[in-house]
Amino acid sequence: MNRPLTIAILALIVLMTIVNTISVYVISAYFPELQSINPAILGICVFFIIYGIITFFTLDKKKGDGQVYARTFILLKGIKLFLALTGVILFVFINKEMALPFIITFVVYYVIYTVFEAIALTKLK
Repeated sequence: MNRPLTIAILALIVLMTIVNTISVYVISAYFPELQSINPAILGICVFFIIYGIITFFTLDKKKGDGQVYARTFILLKGIKLFLALTGVILFVFINKEMALPFIITFVVYYVIYTVFEAIALTKLK
C-alpha cells in the first residue's frame, strides 16, 4: 500500500471518529431524549469508513487508465447513493419516531464524507 493511500485511510478513520464523538456528545448533552439513536449513528460512521476504504483501494488500482478510473468513480458514487438511500429508508420504516434526527445526522455525515472524499481523491490522483 502506498503512503498517500495509507494517509487518506487513516485521515478518514480519524475524521469519522471525531465526527461520531461530537455527534454522540451533542445528542447526549442537548437532546437526551434522542440517545436511542446513538447506535444508529455509530452504524453511519462504520458505513462511511468501510465504504471509504473500499473506494480508496479500488480507485487507487485504477489510476493508470483515466477512462476506467472515471467509470469506476461514477459507479462507486452511484453505489454510495443507492446504499445510503436504502439505509435511510430502512431506518425510517423501522423507527419512524427517530426518522428526522437520523436523517439530519445522516445528511451531515454524508456531506462531511463527500467533501473529505473529494479532497482525498484529488490528492491521490
